[in-house]
Amino acid sequence: MLLPLPTHPPDFTPSERLMQECLDELNLNADSFLWPKELKLVIHVLKVNKCALAWTEEKGRFRNEYFDPVKIPVIKHVPWVHKNLPIPPGILEEVIKLF
Repeated sequence: MLLPLPTHPPDFTPSERLMQECLDELNLNADSFLWPKELKLVIHVLKVNKCALAWTEEKGRFRNEYFDPVKIPVIKHVPWVHKNLPIPPGILEEVIKLF
């Protein structure tokens, strides 16, 4: 269940999981898109959900004692990027007759 968002989020105070250095690394408002109150709310949401954050090199992985690492073999290839040309609906019947 999601917690309701406050209309006046508290000022940021560093915690054990979300420190000022981490916020600086995220660069949340790099292009000044958010208003200061919106930025404050985003930081509050991050702090409330601090257990979802990972700042170590193990981010994005399950622990090996629970799940074996999965390696997906790939073959070097050139991706196929050609797309079918769209057929206008007005001439669709003619194209079908040609084939």
